[in-house]
Amino acid sequence: MQALLIHLSDIHLKSSGNSISSKVEELIRSIQNYALVNDYLFLLLTGDIAYSGLDIEYTQAKIILERIRKHIEHYTNKKIEVILIPGNHDCNLSVRDKTRDKDIQDIISAQDITTGNQVETCCKVQNAYFKFTKGYLPSGKILFSDPLLNIIDYSIGQFNIIFNCYNTAWLSQKQKNTPIFFPIRRYSQEYFRHKADLRISLLHHPYTWVPYTNSRDVKRHIEDTSDLVLTGHEHIPSNAITDNLQGNVTGYFEGAILQDNEDDSRSGFNLLFINFQDGKHKVLNFKWAKDFYSYEGSPDKWTPYKSYVGIGKYHPEISKGFLMLLNDSGGNFSHPNKGNLSMDDLFIYPQLRNLKIARFKGKVLFNDIISSESLANIKKQEHRFLLAGAVRSGKSSLLHYLYKQFHKNNYIPVLLQGREIKSPQISDLEKLIQKTINFQYSNCNYEIYYELENSKR
Repeated sequence: MQALLIHLSDIHLKSSGNSISSKVEELIRSIQNYALVNDYLFLLLTGDIAYSGLDIEYTQAKIILERIRKHIEHYTNKKIEVILIPGNHDCNLSVRDKTRDKDIQDIISAQDITTGNQVETCCKVQNAYFKFTKGYLPSGKILFSDPLLNIIDYSIGQFNIIFNCYNTAWLSQKQKNTPIFFPIRRYSQEYFRHKADLRISLLHHPYTWVPYTNSRDVKRHIEDTSDLVLTGHEHIPSNAITDNLQGNVTGYFEGAILQDNEDDSRSGFNLLFINFQDGKHKVLNFKWAKDFYSYEGSPDKWTPYKSYVGIGKYHPEISKGFLMLLNDSGGNFSHPNKGNLSMDDLFIYPQLRNLKIARFKGKVLFNDIISSESLANIKKQEHRFLLAGAVRSGKSSLLHYLYKQFHKNNYIPVLLQGREIKSPQISDLEKLIQKTINFQYSNCNYEIYYELENSKR
């Protein structure tokens, strides 16, 4: 079972005089035979469809997209799903809106949406874009939708693929290189918990165009919820795979500029091939070569993605009630510069004695003093160990701190109280685990936990 992703970006269509119009037939010719041998087809546009967000420019966009769509569908007898996100050029900034300018200033300053109508006000410049998208409504299941985020689930035979579509251009301004902000914390992880064989995120702006304080949040969120990320904006195609060395691997594909209004010899696009059964993908980067599109990359070079699709990007959030318990320092401690202090402010990893039982003349040998911080690196420790100590020696505090460290490193820890295990029956233990998960996590249940690999729980 294979899918072909046709990745177009930065078309910059004007009301007339578009050089891409004369290249469309060659673009189709470059795609059609690849489309013929794939089972499912997706046409992905990662922003800057228009040049200045005008209705007449989207009329031109419809003409071009329909030429591509109708020809490929007729040639292959397969339906093409069109998925769109906007870029900064999809904003009509010809008329200044002082209310919008003030809202943008407040949002950037606060790094948050401060009033309920700010999204609507700031997205008005994209009205023509939103009108255009009504002609390309997805046939997949819409899991979530608002002006800034759309999550769509498509069935691919026995597999499924989820697209997370982000509107990173909603705060675009006429001045170049102005900072942008995406309110990622506005969206609960609940929206991203749905199971998928492949998760793809589409966003116009790479992280370098997001202010640093928000960039870290956006990057971590995207990599936690995406297997592949497709972007545009910078006009230069590139392919990369990042690994955070904790089992979270993400593939990045930047789109080429399809139409450069200042240099009509610059034009390119990407084709991504997904083989679901073998768990592999490959990419071909096409660029204009005088009178046809030629590709870079090896058509036989497939890269496995099972290693990072299989881990499940969904990561549940610790519930507010349990997080308060984990952060409780056990006393009313305060500081003039902060006020009340939490466990994180006071915690120091205690020293442990590694108990090695060895009978020697009737005695037990104790040796090897180690830092309890080593327990946080579960890859280097055995998965089972016994922690013993006197009353109020810090056992619970250590476990609470380790719980947060494991969760931060993409594990799903569960903390059971020994006094609550009152039956040797497996069914009773499962009920206790289910009850505990429901309390400790805001968006997880026993079914999700049970389906995790043992190495992640």
